[in-house]
Amino acid sequence: MKKSVISKGLFYTGFLLLALPTQAFAQNLGLGDAGNRLMTEVERVFPYIAGIIFIFVGFKNLGNFTSENGDIWKGIKNLVFYILAVLIVVGVYRFVKTQTL
Repeated sequence: MKKSVISKGLFYTGFLLLALPTQAFAQNLGLGDAGNRLMTEVERVFPYIAGIIFIFVGFKNLGNFTSENGDIWKGIKNLVFYILAVLIVVGVYRFVKTQTL
């Protein structure tokens, strides 16, 4: 049992020592320009998509606000969950945008 742990440790240590120098030979693939174009396109289109989905969610929850058996708090909760989801997506987008390729 102990021999197997030691041999695995030596194997992973050797693998790590062999894999580290390969980072020095990394090449620039030129993904920065394509990534920046994609980010600007997403930035331009996202408000429209979020607005259309918000209208759809509003219509879907309209029954919660107007029907006889409607639950207004359920409708408000659904809209708040949608707004939180959009805020999370925007936060992730801004975090990714600050990272460099």
